[in-house]
Amino acid sequence: NDHDLYAGSVYVNIDDAESSPEEIVEAIIRSMGLYKGSGSPTFYTTLAVYTNLILAKDGMGRRLWNNKSELASAMGVSNIVEVEVMESEPEIVGIIVNLKDYTLGADKGGDVAFFDDFDIDYNQYKYLLETRLSGALTKIRSALVVRKVDVASVLVKPTKPSFTDGTTVTV
Repeated sequence: NDHDLYAGSVYVNIDDAESSPEEIVEAIIRSMGLYKGSGSPTFYTTLAVYTNLILAKDGMGRRLWNNKSELASAMGVSNIVEVEVMESEPEIVGIIVNLKDYTLGADKGGDVAFFDDFDIDYNQYKYLLETRLSGALTKIRSALVVRKVDVASVLVKPTKPSFTDGTTVTV
């Protein structure tokens, strides 16, 4: 949810039945020129997207990438990490980021609240240690959010212009 200045969006055609995993990897490789973060980033994605990519085969039925490190190398990232929470965001294919560019902070100088109470039901003390943290990207274009796009819904086919007389064109 960071601003586009920090986390740029990259759109890949993944919903189309014609779209292949190789095309998705190519789109990610082409978009890596937009990445301006530190070092080699990590690709965070869902298990479903990772499975779709790793099971890609060539015309002879051989896998294009034998393991996760080969796929990561082909994509230009250091690692691929499956994130279960991302399944709740179906339009996001993955996020390319190096967490060195992500800064954590705390409000009020990192105030920590401590609570304790005796639980008579279990005859023991219960403790709660609480603090509030926040975080944000601090380097411009240090993350790329790879999003799904349906090309059929984006591309518009123009209609043929009509001529009413020799000089008027209606589009």
